[in-house]
Amino acid sequence: MKYVYRRSIKDAPPPSSTYVDIPEKTFKGRFYNFLRNFNLYKRKRCCYRNTYAFTLAEVLITLGIIGVVAALTIPALIGKYEKSVVENRLKSSYSIIANAVKFAENEYGNGFEAEYVAESWSKENSHYVFEKYFAPYIKIIKTYPDDECLTLSESYGTSSGSAMYSDYNGACYALANGTALIFFAAPRNGHLFKVLINPSKKRRIDGRDIFNFYAVNKNNSIILTTYANLLTENQLITYCKSTSARPYNGMSRANFCTEMLMRNGWKIPKNYPVKF
Repeated sequence: MKYVYRRSIKDAPPPSSTYVDIPEKTFKGRFYNFLRNFNLYKRKRCCYRNTYAFTLAEVLITLGIIGVVAALTIPALIGKYEKSVVENRLKSSYSIIANAVKFAENEYGNGFEAEYVAESWSKENSHYVFEKYFAPYIKIIKTYPDDECLTLSESYGTSSGSAMYSDYNGACYALANGTALIFFAAPRNGHLFKVLINPSKKRRIDGRDIFNFYAVNKNNSIILTTYANLLTENQLITYCKSTSARPYNGMSRANFCTEMLMRNGWKIPKNYPVKF
Protein backbone atom coordinates (compact mmCIF):
# COMPACT_ATOMS: atom_id res chain seq x y z
CA MET A 1 0.00 0.00 0.00
CA LYS A 2 1.42 3.36 -0.98
CA TYR A 3 1.41 6.03 1.63
CA VAL A 4 1.15 9.69 0.71
CA TYR A 5 2.85 12.15 2.96
CA ARG A 6 0.64 15.12 3.80
CA ARG A 7 2.02 18.23 5.38
CA SER A 8 0.04 19.86 8.11
CA ILE A 9 -0.90 23.51 8.02
CA LYS A 10 1.62 24.11 10.76
CA ASP A 11 4.41 23.01 8.43
CA ALA A 12 3.21 25.25 5.56
CA PRO A 13 5.55 28.12 4.67
CA PRO A 14 4.36 31.65 5.44
CA PRO A 15 2.72 33.64 2.67
CA SER A 16 5.13 35.22 0.32
CA SER A 17 5.35 38.99 0.39
CA THR A 18 6.17 39.08 -3.29
CA TYR A 19 3.51 38.88 -6.03
CA VAL A 20 3.89 37.58 -9.53
CA ASP A 21 3.14 40.28 -12.03
CA ILE A 22 0.80 38.70 -14.56
CA PRO A 23 0.35 40.65 -17.82
CA GLU A 24 -3.13 42.13 -18.29
CA LYS A 25 -3.80 40.20 -21.50
CA THR A 26 -2.79 36.90 -19.86
CA PHE A 27 -4.98 37.57 -16.85
CA LYS A 28 -8.01 38.34 -19.01
CA GLY A 29 -7.45 35.24 -21.06
CA ARG A 30 -7.36 33.08 -17.94
CA PHE A 31 -10.42 34.86 -16.55
CA TYR A 32 -12.51 34.19 -19.67
CA ASN A 33 -11.32 30.60 -19.75
CA PHE A 34 -12.57 30.28 -16.18
CA LEU A 35 -15.97 31.67 -17.21
CA ARG A 36 -16.18 29.33 -20.19
CA ASN A 37 -15.54 26.34 -17.96
CA PHE A 38 -18.68 27.21 -16.00
CA ASN A 39 -20.71 28.10 -19.13
CA LEU A 40 -20.81 31.70 -18.03
CA TYR A 41 -19.16 33.07 -21.13
CA LYS A 42 -19.71 31.57 -24.57
CA ARG A 43 -18.75 34.28 -27.01
CA LYS A 44 -15.62 33.61 -29.00
CA ARG A 45 -14.59 37.22 -29.11
CA CYS A 46 -13.99 39.41 -26.13
CA CYS A 47 -15.88 42.63 -26.05
CA TYR A 48 -13.12 44.55 -24.31
CA ARG A 49 -11.85 46.30 -27.39
CA ASN A 50 -14.59 45.23 -29.86
CA THR A 51 -17.95 46.76 -28.93
CA TYR A 52 -21.17 45.43 -30.50
CA ALA A 53 -24.27 47.54 -31.34
CA PHE A 54 -27.24 47.68 -33.71
CA THR A 55 -26.89 49.54 -36.95
CA LEU A 56 -29.34 52.30 -37.86
CA ALA A 57 -30.98 50.03 -40.43
CA GLU A 58 -31.54 47.32 -37.83
CA VAL A 59 -33.07 49.82 -35.42
CA LEU A 60 -35.43 51.17 -38.10
CA ILE A 61 -36.48 47.67 -39.16
CA THR A 62 -37.20 46.71 -35.54
CA LEU A 63 -39.24 49.86 -34.94
CA GLY A 64 -41.16 49.24 -38.15
CA ILE A 65 -42.05 45.71 -37.06
CA ILE A 66 -43.17 46.97 -33.64
CA GLY A 67 -45.31 49.63 -35.32
CA VAL A 68 -47.01 47.12 -37.62
CA VAL A 69 -47.75 44.75 -34.72
CA ALA A 70 -49.13 47.64 -32.64
CA ALA A 71 -51.32 48.84 -35.53
CA LEU A 72 -52.80 45.35 -35.87
CA THR A 73 -53.33 44.57 -32.19
CA ILE A 74 -54.17 47.86 -30.43
CA PRO A 75 -57.47 48.54 -32.30
CA ALA A 76 -58.60 44.99 -31.54
CA LEU A 77 -57.74 45.40 -27.86
CA ILE A 78 -59.58 48.73 -27.68
CA GLY A 79 -62.63 47.25 -29.41
CA LYS A 80 -62.63 44.30 -27.01
CA TYR A 81 -62.45 46.63 -24.03
CA GLU A 82 -65.30 48.82 -25.34
CA LYS A 83 -67.45 45.73 -25.85
CA SER A 84 -66.87 44.62 -22.26
CA VAL A 85 -67.82 48.11 -21.01
CA VAL A 86 -71.07 48.00 -23.00
CA GLU A 87 -71.94 44.51 -21.76
CA ASN A 88 -71.27 45.26 -18.10
CA ARG A 89 -72.89 48.70 -17.98
CA LEU A 90 -75.96 47.68 -19.96
CA LYS A 91 -76.55 44.65 -17.75
CA SER A 92 -76.08 46.80 -14.65
CA SER A 93 -78.43 49.50 -15.97
CA TYR A 94 -81.13 46.96 -16.81
CA SER A 95 -80.93 45.60 -13.27
CA ILE A 96 -81.15 49.13 -11.79
CA ILE A 97 -84.17 50.05 -13.92
CA ALA A 98 -85.94 46.72 -13.37
CA ASN A 99 -85.55 47.00 -9.59
CA ALA A 100 -86.86 50.58 -9.59
CA VAL A 101 -89.87 49.56 -11.70
CA LYS A 102 -90.62 46.64 -9.39
CA PHE A 103 -90.39 48.81 -6.26
CA ALA A 104 -92.65 51.42 -7.86
CA GLU A 105 -95.16 48.75 -8.81
CA ASN A 106 -95.16 47.33 -5.29
CA GLU A 107 -95.83 50.76 -3.80
CA TYR A 108 -98.24 52.27 -6.32
CA GLY A 109 -99.71 49.26 -8.11
CA ASN A 110 -99.49 48.39 -11.78
CA GLY A 111 -101.50 51.39 -12.95
CA PHE A 112 -98.90 54.04 -12.18
CA GLU A 113 -97.60 53.99 -15.74
CA ALA A 114 -100.95 55.25 -17.04
CA GLU A 115 -101.20 58.34 -14.83
CA TYR A 116 -100.43 60.67 -17.71
CA VAL A 117 -102.34 59.00 -20.53
CA ALA A 118 -104.23 62.22 -21.25
CA GLU A 119 -101.13 64.39 -20.97
CA SER A 120 -98.85 65.41 -23.81
CA TRP A 121 -95.29 64.23 -24.29
CA SER A 122 -93.20 66.82 -22.36
CA LYS A 123 -90.05 67.16 -20.27
CA GLU A 124 -92.13 68.44 -17.32
CA ASN A 125 -94.09 65.19 -17.25
CA SER A 126 -90.90 63.20 -17.69
CA HIS A 127 -89.28 64.87 -14.67
CA TYR A 128 -92.42 64.51 -12.56
CA VAL A 129 -93.08 60.82 -13.30
CA PHE A 130 -89.46 59.74 -12.95
CA GLU A 131 -88.77 61.66 -9.75
CA LYS A 132 -92.01 60.51 -8.13
CA TYR A 133 -91.99 56.83 -9.06
CA PHE A 134 -88.43 55.76 -9.89
CA ALA A 135 -85.84 58.20 -8.50
CA PRO A 136 -86.30 57.06 -4.86
CA TYR A 137 -84.97 53.63 -5.84
CA ILE A 138 -82.06 54.71 -8.06
CA LYS A 139 -78.75 56.21 -6.96
CA ILE A 140 -78.56 59.41 -9.00
CA ILE A 141 -75.34 61.41 -9.19
CA LYS A 142 -76.83 64.51 -10.78
CA THR A 143 -79.68 65.85 -12.90
CA TYR A 144 -78.64 67.32 -16.24
CA PRO A 145 -79.97 70.78 -17.16
CA ASP A 146 -82.32 70.94 -20.14
CA ASP A 147 -79.72 72.14 -22.66
CA GLU A 148 -77.31 69.33 -21.79
CA CYS A 149 -80.18 66.86 -21.86
CA LEU A 150 -81.08 67.88 -25.40
CA THR A 151 -77.46 67.28 -26.48
CA LEU A 152 -77.42 63.90 -24.74
CA SER A 153 -80.57 62.85 -26.59
CA GLU A 154 -78.84 63.14 -29.98
CA SER A 155 -78.22 59.80 -31.67
CA TYR A 156 -76.15 59.11 -34.77
CA GLY A 157 -76.21 56.37 -37.35
CA THR A 158 -72.46 56.30 -37.96
CA SER A 159 -69.27 57.96 -36.78
CA SER A 160 -69.78 60.80 -39.27
CA GLY A 161 -72.70 62.91 -40.46
CA SER A 162 -75.41 64.78 -38.62
CA ALA A 163 -77.59 63.50 -35.80
CA MET A 164 -80.47 61.24 -36.84
CA TYR A 165 -82.60 62.03 -33.85
CA SER A 166 -82.90 64.28 -30.78
CA ASP A 167 -85.73 65.07 -28.38
CA TYR A 168 -86.08 67.81 -25.75
CA ASN A 169 -88.94 66.08 -23.91
CA GLY A 170 -86.79 63.80 -21.78
CA ALA A 171 -85.37 64.08 -18.27
CA CYS A 172 -81.66 63.25 -18.00
CA TYR A 173 -79.83 61.81 -15.00
CA ALA A 174 -76.28 60.60 -14.31
CA LEU A 175 -76.22 57.22 -12.56
CA ALA A 176 -73.67 55.80 -10.17
CA ASN A 177 -72.59 53.04 -12.59
CA GLY A 178 -71.12 55.57 -15.05
CA THR A 179 -74.07 55.70 -17.43
CA ALA A 180 -76.65 58.39 -18.09
CA LEU A 181 -80.38 57.77 -18.22
CA ILE A 182 -82.86 59.70 -20.35
CA PHE A 183 -86.43 59.13 -19.24
CA PHE A 184 -89.49 59.89 -21.38
CA ALA A 185 -92.94 59.72 -19.80
CA ALA A 186 -94.85 58.09 -22.64
CA PRO A 187 -97.86 56.27 -21.20
CA ARG A 188 -99.41 55.18 -24.49
CA ASN A 189 -96.39 53.08 -25.44
CA GLY A 190 -94.85 52.64 -22.01
CA HIS A 191 -92.31 54.85 -20.30
CA LEU A 192 -89.02 54.91 -22.19
CA PHE A 193 -85.68 54.45 -20.41
CA LYS A 194 -82.85 55.37 -22.75
CA VAL A 195 -79.44 54.20 -21.47
CA LEU A 196 -76.29 56.06 -22.52
CA ILE A 197 -73.28 53.83 -21.92
CA ASN A 198 -70.70 56.63 -22.03
CA PRO A 199 -72.36 60.05 -21.77
CA SER A 200 -69.03 61.88 -22.23
CA LYS A 201 -68.84 60.78 -25.86
CA LYS A 202 -69.66 63.51 -28.35
CA ARG A 203 -71.15 61.17 -30.96
CA ARG A 204 -73.39 58.49 -29.52
CA ILE A 205 -74.43 55.72 -31.89
CA ASP A 206 -77.53 53.56 -31.44
CA GLY A 207 -76.53 50.02 -30.54
CA ARG A 208 -73.06 51.02 -29.40
CA ASP A 209 -73.66 53.91 -27.02
CA ILE A 210 -77.49 54.06 -26.74
CA PHE A 211 -79.93 51.30 -25.72
CA ASN A 212 -83.68 51.42 -25.06
CA PHE A 213 -86.06 49.80 -22.57
CA TYR A 214 -89.81 50.36 -22.15
CA ALA A 215 -91.80 49.81 -18.97
CA VAL A 216 -95.19 48.45 -20.06
CA ASN A 217 -98.17 46.80 -18.40
CA LYS A 218 -98.52 43.21 -19.53
CA ASN A 219 -101.07 40.93 -17.87
CA ASN A 220 -101.37 43.31 -14.91
CA SER A 221 -97.63 43.31 -14.32
CA ILE A 222 -95.03 45.90 -15.31
CA ILE A 223 -92.20 44.48 -17.43
CA LEU A 224 -89.25 45.91 -19.32
CA THR A 225 -89.28 45.25 -23.04
CA THR A 226 -87.73 46.46 -26.28
CA TYR A 227 -90.87 45.90 -28.39
CA ALA A 228 -88.62 43.85 -30.69
CA ASN A 229 -88.96 40.57 -28.82
CA LEU A 230 -91.15 38.98 -31.51
CA LEU A 231 -88.75 39.58 -34.40
CA THR A 232 -86.42 36.96 -35.84
CA GLU A 233 -82.65 37.14 -35.49
CA ASN A 234 -82.23 38.14 -39.14
CA GLN A 235 -84.74 40.94 -38.71
CA LEU A 236 -82.92 42.21 -35.63
CA ILE A 237 -79.62 42.26 -37.49
CA THR A 238 -81.16 44.10 -40.45
CA TYR A 239 -82.78 46.81 -38.36
CA CYS A 240 -79.92 47.11 -35.87
CA LYS A 241 -77.42 47.94 -38.63
CA SER A 242 -79.79 50.28 -40.46
CA THR A 243 -78.71 53.91 -40.84
CA SER A 244 -82.33 55.01 -40.51
CA ALA A 245 -83.47 56.52 -37.22
CA ARG A 246 -86.63 54.39 -37.17
CA PRO A 247 -86.16 51.45 -39.55
CA TYR A 248 -89.22 49.38 -38.59
CA ASN A 249 -92.69 50.13 -37.24
CA GLY A 250 -91.63 53.54 -35.93
CA MET A 251 -89.08 52.02 -33.51
CA SER A 252 -85.56 53.25 -32.95
CA ARG A 253 -82.74 51.04 -34.18
CA ALA A 254 -81.49 51.00 -30.56
CA ASN A 255 -84.50 48.78 -29.72
CA PHE A 256 -83.33 46.03 -32.05
CA CYS A 257 -79.70 46.20 -30.90
CA THR A 258 -80.82 46.05 -27.27
CA GLU A 259 -82.95 42.98 -28.01
CA MET A 260 -79.94 41.19 -29.54
CA LEU A 261 -77.93 41.65 -26.34
CA MET A 262 -80.86 40.63 -24.13
CA ARG A 263 -81.28 37.37 -26.05
CA ASN A 264 -77.57 36.64 -25.82
CA GLY A 265 -77.31 37.01 -22.05
CA TRP A 266 -75.99 40.60 -22.21
CA LYS A 267 -73.07 39.52 -24.37
CA ILE A 268 -72.39 41.04 -27.77
CA PRO A 269 -72.92 38.21 -30.29
CA LYS A 270 -70.42 37.45 -33.05
CA ASN A 271 -72.90 38.53 -35.74
CA TYR A 272 -73.59 41.87 -34.06
CA PRO A 273 -73.82 44.42 -36.90
CA VAL A 274 -72.60 47.54 -35.05
CA LYS A 275 -68.84 47.92 -35.14
CA PHE A 276 -66.69 48.96 -32.19
